[in-house]
Amino acid sequence: MKKNIKKHLALMLAVVMAFSALTLVACNPNSLGKDTDTEASKLSNSLSFENKNSPFLSLSAKTVTRAATDGTVLEHILTATVLPETAENKEVDWTINWEDDTRSENLNEYVRLVSNGDGSNVVIVTCLQPFTGNVIIEVTTREGGFKAQCVCKYVGIPSNVEVDLSDATIVTDTDWNVDIVEISGDNTTSYHTINLSNVFGEPGADFTPEYDVVLEAHGGILTKNTTYDASGNLTSTEQSEITMQTMDFFDTVGYYSAYYMSDKGAFNCIYVGIRDGQLYINGLNYPAAFNSEKTNTDGTVSKVVFDGYIDDMEPYVTVTLTEKVTGITYTFNVRTVGTVNNVNLDYNEIIF
Repeated sequence: MKKNIKKHLALMLAVVMAFSALTLVACNPNSLGKDTDTEASKLSNSLSFENKNSPFLSLSAKTVTRAATDGTVLEHILTATVLPETAENKEVDWTINWEDDTRSENLNEYVRLVSNGDGSNVVIVTCLQPFTGNVIIEVTTREGGFKAQCVCKYVGIPSNVEVDLSDATIVTDTDWNVDIVEISGDNTTSYHTINLSNVFGEPGADFTPEYDVVLEAHGGILTKNTTYDASGNLTSTEQSEITMQTMDFFDTVGYYSAYYMSDKGAFNCIYVGIRDGQLYINGLNYPAAFNSEKTNTDGTVSKVVFDGYIDDMEPYVTVTLTEKVTGITYTFNVRTVGTVNNVNLDYNEIIF
């Protein structure tokens, strides 16, 4: 009798169930075989836990999320750990049910368990389609009948993000060997829808995206720098390079800026940010419009004007949009160009 009591007390110390996130989430279909700890870190901010175990059981979590090879379902590997390690019989049985036992839908059409074998402590939990409500997965030790549970929920975490640039002008720059969106530098703002998706289509209604934007500048301009004395006579001429730079105003006012810096200050070309859930791009100027003039304290005048591109390669900016909850990104290139905004004739009247 004492031996049986000790045996049961030992088993009551723990059945530790390592389970994935209590939530089935959408993943990149190409992620199968990637390092699962890396995938877990990307999703950890989106996961929720609900402990439904007895006082004698504890739960720990490790996300091992992947899409099936055909890209149509989602899978989690769920592992039950029976303690103590010296226990001879570690076989378990698994069950899966709707939390609401009055539901009539066939659960196997939404979520299913596939065991690694009879009594195995490992199962693959597969989500076949989106569902509402909770699913309870329970494991029971064959010796002692100890139980642990996890709650499985569908949140619909997105695995892909895209920016709708269908109405934009996109050209292939053969110098840089990249496709670039060209926008007007005439202080024009365009708005672009951000589309999130997963293997089942759109994310679940409970998912709230958060975005960040980063700009990376490529190239720069040549400038012709001239100086005139107080009488207006040219005294010096030289050429300089000004590389394009970026500045982060995202956390304060919601955008990034790409600009050229002259002695008169910043010559801004592009603003990119998020407004009302959309990505916006504002083209304020274009490189060929660069010029500045400064009167110095001694009466001399310094002029800096556009004189071509560094290495004859027209500058551009790479925009990377990141959905911060999941870490998924979308990248495209953009530059501002001069567009027609007016026309004039040299004479208002011709008389013969």
